[in-house]
Amino acid sequence: MRKSLFCPNPAGDTPSSARLVDAIVSGCIPVVISDELELPFEHSRHFLYSHPAQPMGPEELVWRMVCYSIYIQS
Repeated sequence: MRKSLFCPNPAGDTPSSARLVDAIVSGCIPVVISDELELPFEHSRHFLYSHPAQPMGPEELVWRMVCYSIYIQS
């Protein structure tokens, strides 16, 4: 997980799974694969994507991180 940029985080059989925390602590971006997971700050305005995308909004920041990591690896 420490060498990965993204880590899959599938739904588990218990709500107390530590996979999400493990991914964050390892330094990778967790990709949540679940329809029923409630995350902290889930309804916070800070995490809502805007349509159309705003300059320096969450969409642009994610793409900048992806492009930067690809640039560093090459």
